[in-house]
Amino acid sequence: MRLKHVPFLLLLMAALAIGSLTVADFGQSWDEASMYGYANYALQDYRFLRNPVELAEYRPENLIRSSYYIAGGVTARFLTRISPSWTSTNAWHFVYFVTFLCGAAALYSLAGRWMSTASALAVVLLYMSQPVFWGHAFINPKDIPLMAVFVASIWSGFRMTDGLRGAARIDGRVVPAAILVGVACSLRVAGPLAGLIVLVYTVYRLRRKALPLAGAYILIGAVTTYLSWPFLWNAPINRYWSTVGAMADFGWNQRVLFAGRIYEASQLPASYLPTFLAIQLTEPALLLCLGGIAFAVADLLRRRVQAPILLFLAWSVGPAMLILALHSTLYDNGRQTYFLLPPLFIVAGLAFERLFMLVKSPSIKALIILLAVLPGIVADVRLHPYEYVYYNALVGGTGGAYRRYEMDYWATSMKETTEYLNSIAAAPINVRVYGPPAEIMTPYARRGVNIYGPPGGAVRYDYLVMLIRAARGDDYCQTAPIAYKVEREGAVFSIVRRSPDGAPCH
Repeated sequence: MRLKHVPFLLLLMAALAIGSLTVADFGQSWDEASMYGYANYALQDYRFLRNPVELAEYRPENLIRSSYYIAGGVTARFLTRISPSWTSTNAWHFVYFVTFLCGAAALYSLAGRWMSTASALAVVLLYMSQPVFWGHAFINPKDIPLMAVFVASIWSGFRMTDGLRGAARIDGRVVPAAILVGVACSLRVAGPLAGLIVLVYTVYRLRRKALPLAGAYILIGAVTTYLSWPFLWNAPINRYWSTVGAMADFGWNQRVLFAGRIYEASQLPASYLPTFLAIQLTEPALLLCLGGIAFAVADLLRRRVQAPILLFLAWSVGPAMLILALHSTLYDNGRQTYFLLPPLFIVAGLAFERLFMLVKSPSIKALIILLAVLPGIVADVRLHPYEYVYYNALVGGTGGAYRRYEMDYWATSMKETTEYLNSIAAAPINVRVYGPPAEIMTPYARRGVNIYGPPGGAVRYDYLVMLIRAARGDDYCQTAPIAYKVEREGAVFSIVRRSPDGAPCH
């Protein structure tokens, strides 16, 4: 290990320490309970690997789950044994977070292909300090793993091809590269894009000599996808394409708050995706990305092609245009497209590279990096543990975005509301929750705090809990006095009301 990488290793160690100390602050997100159940359920699937016809049918929501979650479940159980103070949710959150850090390590190495170590370090610091990524890194069981594995697939695939040095032979690097892309394919239907980018690069480098390597890469990746995705075992090709079709025409029947208006998820304007790119990244990240693109375009005009801009076009721009052209269903601030964003930070590295060419002093370079990442770090501290609801100054910050854009759409604030109820419940109380399922609060409720969701029960309710979603929730049951609010910077995420007559809110 070269000394020049020591700062990055120290960064990873610091991030791990911060993550381990703060992981218990994050509440369970809306989708997580089903993921835990699937991990426990799917672990039993491998008993039927030789005879998949005996495998039980899957519920529709589990069609896209891969063995990543099985491995995550095993790791989470191990973590709860070595750290008894952690709940299962804490352990799962740490698994997601470590996956995020692995993706950051791959991004650092990938950026280092085209720029100095200082610029690559600046890229990964800028990436990790984004509040929207840092917050999702603990609570997002879907999009963060895909983003991390996608970056790792590109990095390992390029490394595989570069290791051949123009020779048509296969070495040990093909196996991890193919396994990673196979796992990416089993995580989401966008996974094959990583393999396609690697294959295009391989053909470009090796021309006709690429055939043996490409064949081995595809074969091992396909076998990995099959083995890591039990749903495919009965009819691999048919089930894979049926899943692609289901995801391409994914139905989501909730309404979406965007720019102060309510839309059906299938009727969002074309500006939805680029808007969130503009308002949920920090201001320095936006400026550096724009600067990097400007430098790359200037090089193209001089007929000097920069590899990062080609990767950006293939990895980010092309797929984003396809998503818009197909009118794909998007919601939750477009979190499904996070895997398209890492190349933006590599492009930002081109701007860092130009700045560092002008500045020779290491202390000045460190100051530039600090100024670039400081707004994100400050926002992380101010919003914790709701970093993912960050909005930048273009919309007046998180407070300015309130009632115009979604806030705590994954209901992680339910943990804080439950802890408040625990603190005031001198006797058993009945609580009705509106919005997320009751199961999102029950892991945190102490004995005597009884949580009810729809359809509720024939009981008298002492408190009513509302999640603010699509600008609704705080206008329910206004005759019931507010006992507690979960809020940051003037934006309200959830409300606890006292029920004066014990009746549910309609």
